[in-house]
Amino acid sequence: MTASLRLERSGRRRMSTNEQTVMGTRNAECIEIKIGDGESSSWQIVKTNAPKDYDGFGTFTVIELSDNERLVLIREEHFVWQTMRYASGNNVWEAQSYLKDAVIDELWKRFAPEQD
Repeated sequence: MTASLRLERSGRRRMSTNEQTVMGTRNAECIEIKIGDGESSSWQIVKTNAPKDYDGFGTFTVIELSDNERLVLIREEHFVWQTMRYASGNNVWEAQSYLKDAVIDELWKRFAPEQD
């Protein structure tokens, strides 16, 4: 059995009226992730100071940063709920699409099969 991981940069920009009302304009690119034969999914890169206890379904830490900050990936369909959850605890979050390459490198280190 061969494992495969496909990461793509997506040029899609998504924003709903609800998101614009709640958080202002979100204009970040997504990372498309597909593992094996599964469906591709879109993820947002976010920097936050929120404790991991605030993470919900479809959110995981990619890189631990200094000063209690971390980069997380949030599934696109959970983005509004997750960022509102961070804000409910007076935690800061910021979309970080410019760090895409660092996140993709870290995902390859973690999930790509070792090449002989």
